[in-house]
Amino acid sequence: MGVLPFLFFFLGLVGQLVRLGVVSGKELIVDSTLLKAWYRDDPDATWQKYGGKKALFGYKVHTVLCHRSDLPVFVWVTAAQVHDCQVGWLILLFAAFWYAFRVRIVYADAAYFAAKRFKIIHTVLHAHAAIQYNLRRAGKRKLATLFFLEQWQRLVTAN
Repeated sequence: MGVLPFLFFFLGLVGQLVRLGVVSGKELIVDSTLLKAWYRDDPDATWQKYGGKKALFGYKVHTVLCHRSDLPVFVWVTAAQVHDCQVGWLILLFAAFWYAFRVRIVYADAAYFAAKRFKIIHTVLHAHAAIQYNLRRAGKRKLATLFFLEQWQRLVTAN
């Protein structure tokens, strides 16, 4: 049967939860996680290695969650080497428009920190971005500025 019947069932189920008010979509979380392949000869799985962690052969599960209910509103699976920001923004926009969410805040980790991502959130979704910043991108001795810390605190505590 393939994946489409399951996808449509999932979309319908989430749609019902939106209609019942269980899922609001006002605050969304975008993230991903690695999923180990069931067997080593899986033709669609790939290798992924992060920093000092052990390499993993498998897939990456990209997810958009409703912050209030902690329930997923959309999920997409890719090969393990696909970077978070390549898929995360597409599924975020899809979920927001599919369910007609009025998003206020988008939470994400440092993998999504880029000017293009902020622009998408502000201009397309008319929402605020609460995206972590990895200070090591600017060098290991870089410190967070007071301005950055105030902005981050304001976005994270805005409800």
